[in-house]
Amino acid sequence: MGAFRALVAEDVNRGIAVSRVRTPCCVRYTATRVEVGRSSPRGAGGVEPAHVIARRRSSSPTRASAWVLAALLGLAAVAAVAYPLLVYSVTLASFGLAHVLVELRVLDVRYRRVLGAAALRLVVLALALVFAARCAATAGWITRALASRLELLAGCASVLVLVPRALRRRGAHAIVTVAVAAALVSCVLFVSPVATLLVLAVLHNLTPWPLVAATTEPARRRRVAWRGAIVFVAVPLLIATGLPFALLRGLAAPEASVLPTGPLFEQFSAFWGPAPLEHPALAMHVFCACAYLQCAHYLFVLCVLPSHAPAAQRVDARVVATLVGVGLVVALAYAVDFVGARAWYGTLAGVHAWAEFPALLLALDAFWPQSARSISHTP
Repeated sequence: MGAFRALVAEDVNRGIAVSRVRTPCCVRYTATRVEVGRSSPRGAGGVEPAHVIARRRSSSPTRASAWVLAALLGLAAVAAVAYPLLVYSVTLASFGLAHVLVELRVLDVRYRRVLGAAALRLVVLALALVFAARCAATAGWITRALASRLELLAGCASVLVLVPRALRRRGAHAIVTVAVAAALVSCVLFVSPVATLLVLAVLHNLTPWPLVAATTEPARRRRVAWRGAIVFVAVPLLIATGLPFALLRGLAAPEASVLPTGPLFEQFSAFWGPAPLEHPALAMHVFCACAYLQCAHYLFVLCVLPSHAPAAQRVDARVVATLVGVGLVVALAYAVDFVGARAWYGTLAGVHAWAEFPALLLALDAFWPQSARSISHTP
């Protein structure tokens, strides 16, 4: 009985409201999980306990921080339009490695326990295969085409691991998970691996949008989701039209760079599939949009995701600052060999991009949660 009480106490610490109900044959403990983003349990008279209110407020951004975030996003949009190569290269060199390490830490803290030990081992194995394939291609041991095929297979495996869990939950959760898995398998079988990875490289920049929404309380979730749509969809699409560039043409310097990047068109391959010289203007505008998306992704991963969560799921600001410092030191490599440094950075970037797929599918729990679970104990 003492061991079970300790288990119940641990559940309470993890955000689970526990009630004790006597039945003729046993004592049944019904635990209602307070999912990330769900309403907190009410106290007497329907009033939330003070510690619950404090925890929820502390995980929500203040009005001042929201305005600072909006200002930084606006600055990033203008800079990406006027100086796309400079913005892309400097932010990649300065914050690329840091954002990879921080996001991997955030995903580990949030979803390790939710995933379970057995499934976690399979996901880690799949991500290790992604890392190995990219390292082998960068070192010249295998071709890029083979590495892309192996990476897609490993990435699909990391998603397929979650299908049994989703099927047990049923409903919309199962439909979305199976659809994502089926889409990835179809890409492996019928679509060019290089083209698929290029599209995924662009789309992965949108992942902070649902991850932030998942850790927002339901009363604010729709508003946060709409704001995310503006940041991660509307603004990039507007930049891709070329209209902002036409307005800033007098100030723009697309080829400006402080790193040995080479000409702008040599960087188009990071986000653009067709030959860039066939549609140079469109390719440049798409590159500007993706440079902005990269900034937005880095900003949310480094400044929002670590703290926008319940206390037990946050990443300490000192850890984030330390990883940013490490990334700034490593950034010196880009000043020596930008292309080589970017290639080796891509080995880790691929791991964090594929890790986002299982995390996003686990984040669906916040949108379609299982509201309660029962634990029976016979004294």
